[in-house]
Amino acid sequence: MGLHEIQDKDLKATINSDKPTLLDFYSTTCPPCRKQIPVMETMAEKYSNKVNFIKINIEENQEFLAEYGVSSIPTLILFDKSEIIKKVVGFHDEAALTDIISAYL
Repeated sequence: MGLHEIQDKDLKATINSDKPTLLDFYSTTCPPCRKQIPVMETMAEKYSNKVNFIKINIEENQEFLAEYGVSSIPTLILFDKSEIIKKVVGFHDEAALTDIISAYL
């Protein structure tokens, strides 16, 4: 499946899916966010059959900031059937993301 940008109408269906979903809230003007994207792409390939990987541009989707309590970026939120099971802020390398995801698979 890979890393996908998602539209608001599809977000609820995606986080309610049978697979856990990792959301990456980012901005194109944020250096740590730009550094996070390649890591997310690698993880999306590695876990393509087990986890949905979604990126959300906060400049285009500001309505999600309050809904999910995003005040800093990058913010990564892991959902399982629409329930938030882990939320982390800041850049996370592949090893850190592997630990986070593996704990819930």
